Amino acid sequence: MRKKKLAAYVVGSVVLVLAVTIPALAARANPTKSSVVTDPLAATIIGPDTVRPNSMCLYQANVHGGVPPYSYTWYGPGSGGSDPDFIENNTGSGFSYWITLVVFDAVSTRVQANLRVHTDPNAPICPY
Repeated sequence: MRKKKLAAYVVGSVVLVLAVTIPALAARANPTKSSVVTDPLAATIIGPDTVRPNSMCLYQANVHGGVPPYSYTWYGPGSGGSDPDFIENNTGSGFSYWITLVVFDAVSTRVQANLRVHTDPNAPICPY
């Protein structure tokens, strides 16, 4: 009996699955083990995209796929952070800015999410 060995590798946002037939594996086969192929690493930012000036707003990382655990780095106009949650204290009125989230998984795959935020004096108050 010939046995196929599967191997999965994550290269950037591509998952490569290799199948190789190796006769010697038939004698050592363990039918209870299986290979798990993970979904590609993906991230989005959850939070308001229109905010009231001079307010503090909460943004959260929505991350899935890849190989946990994840590391987080946030960038905003006034601050940054390294937790899954990020609080941005925006200032001024009538302008826009970007919030950026960079995530690495356990095998150093990198993904980035961006959210453009607009300030408006008529926007709801952030529930932070």
